[in-house]
Amino acid sequence: MSELRFPMFIPLEHKKIMVFGAGKVAYRRINTLLLFHANITVVSPAVCKELENLINQKKIYWIKGSYPDCLIETDAFFILAATNDEKINESIYKECKKNNLLVNNAGNQSQCDFFFPAIVETNDLIVGIAGNGSNHKKVSETATKIRKELRGGE
Repeated sequence: MSELRFPMFIPLEHKKIMVFGAGKVAYRRINTLLLFHANITVVSPAVCKELENLINQKKIYWIKGSYPDCLIETDAFFILAATNDEKINESIYKECKKNNLLVNNAGNQSQCDFFFPAIVETNDLIVGIAGNGSNHKKVSETATKIRKELRGGE
């Protein structure tokens, strides 16, 4: 049985979040975080076009560089390790744990203090759906069903 996780809904407005990496996973998670007005800094030697657009719109901040040359800011609310290098992600995880920082290693579920739920949002509701980490398809299908139901069966 996997570890039970408490679904906690907290405000992210003005909270500093560092994202190491700028690929597809990082982009997806950044888009989710932007829904909640987080203050996001991306650390990566290069960024995809979609992230470049967000930088140009001043929705996120970009530090052109990589870990460990670019240090983890210890006043960050949480850290996402989403590089394409497993060893770098693990090093980021270890440094965060040493500094008592919440961290999510996108490539290793066992190195996540928290998970990103599937989000269903309406004008007056936010629903977060998470599984035990073993069946992402079921979570996605459940989110789709809930989304349809909340939108009146569209």
